[in-house]
Parts: sequence; structure tokens; C-alpha cells
Amino acid sequence: MTAFDVIFAQLHDHAIEHRILEHAPAGTVEEAVAVGFDINTMLKTVVFRAKGEPARYFLCGVRAQDAVDYKKLAEATGVKRDELVRPPPAEVESVLGFEAGAVGPFVVTETTQVFFDQIAVQTLDWVHCGCGRRDHTLEARVADLIRLSAGSVAPLAK
Repeated sequence: MTAFDVIFAQLHDHAIEHRILEHAPAGTVEEAVAVGFDINTMLKTVVFRAKGEPARYFLCGVRAQDAVDYKKLAEATGVKRDELVRPPPAEVESVLGFEAGAVGPFVVTETTQVFFDQIAVQTLDWVHCGCGRRDHTLEARVADLIRLSAGSVAPLAK
């Protein structure tokens, strides 16, 4: 089962108001803007992994124009800064089921935790985010995404 299938089922099982938008493939913020999305409504999800076994993955939802601060993420997760790494796209796809460039803030494995940047939560309402496939984008309320993922809110952006 792909991440898209898991996410679609979660949205329906929890009666989350949403829309799935189909479009030309877009795997970066720039490509998403090029196919018509407003950067000011985009929530990008950046994947991190804690070194060691068992592998732990952290999916971090931030505004499209922001970057994740490793030190802040380390504080939020309780993982030492030098133990946080960005896994390669092939690992993200094989372990988590997300196509490269289509990660969303969803728990798709037992080893996944979701975090949302405090600024994103304070400034965004309806967002566009990844949902597992580069040719589909999810539109939903950030508050519903936090509830669905049991996500934590913390300062994460640089």
C-alpha cells in the first residue's frame, strides 16, 4: 500500500474535510507554483531520520518558504543534532511510501512522528500539501492535519 492509499483512507476514516487536486507532476515548491499553487498556502513536509536502530522518522510541516532548523528540530524531538539526517529520496519512497517531492504530514508507519512549525500553524488555515504522489496535492485545514497525525507543534523554522 502506498502512502497515498494510507492517507486517502485516513482522511475518509476520520471524516476530514478535504480536496485532492490532480495536476502535472510537481516535486518542488517551484514546480508547485508553476502548476498554479500559491506559495502562501503551501505546507511543505521535510523528512528527517534519527541515526541508529530502530529507524525513527520525523516529518516536519513548515511553510513553503521556510527551512527546518536542525537545532530546533533536535530540541523538539529529543534527538541530538548530529544524529538527525535527511534520508535519500529512495529511502523515503521505499520505507515511507512517499514519492520524492510528495511527502505530507501523515503517520504512515509506526516509526513516524509528525511535527508542525509553530509559525505555520499560527499563520496558515487551509493548506496545500503533499499526499504521496507528485501529481496530486491535498487541500485541508492545518488544524485537521495536526489532529489526524497526532502531530506536535513546536518552533522548527529558521
